[in-house]
Amino acid sequence: MVLINIETLTDSELKSIACQEDIEDWESLSREELIDELESVYEDNDDASFSGTLRQKYVSSLIPGKSDYSQLPGVEEIPRHYNKTYIHLTQKDAVWAYVFWNLSESLYKEVEASDSKLVLRIIATPSGKLSRKSYDIEITIHDKCWTIELPWPGRTYFIKLLLVDSNGNETTLCSSNTVERTRSWLSEHKDAIMDPDLYEILVKPLISKEGTPVNCSEVNNIVYSFEKKDAEI
Repeated sequence: MVLINIETLTDSELKSIACQEDIEDWESLSREELIDELESVYEDNDDASFSGTLRQKYVSSLIPGKSDYSQLPGVEEIPRHYNKTYIHLTQKDAVWAYVFWNLSESLYKEVEASDSKLVLRIIATPSGKLSRKSYDIEITIHDKCWTIELPWPGRTYFIKLLLVDSNGNETTLCSSNTVERTRSWLSEHKDAIMDPDLYEILVKPLISKEGTPVNCSEVNNIVYSFEKKDAEI
């Protein structure tokens, strides 16, 4: 991915675009006149085959194939890493969350040169009489994000990014913000959902035509319980 600054385009480059667009007297136009003329051309162009901003159209006109921007002035590669180590957690829905992280360049090189492994530890903090629970996901140094399940309702979750050496010693690199998974009606009324009519209304729509439940542990448990009870009858 690249960042492009249209202000870095030279008069010669703007004239090159104007020439390609067959703008009259393009050789004698000033920079401001070139920009005005090109704006008029692109504003009047209803070709739906190209979608994008005026800036993208300028840049695309310079490059055959409209794909390689690396030789344009002012173009810089987005860095592989930023000089900060962090992890951020955001909730997608009641059961799933999205986590993304970054290792500073120095830490990345340190981990890359070691035999240690990176681990995401998903932690559900205690609530009332509920005990603390957690599970781990081993990741590679090239991973940048993950979609995780929040399997236990009524708890607050956060994630630690851990470095685990060959002896099993753990170092916490960073910790995320928290998200909360509230209790659902389904989890609080598992006995009521065993009623066939309620099952048809509330659970059946969450099952595919092939009989596969949506990717949700609560729904899977309810479907399993219902099928087990049905098989015992």
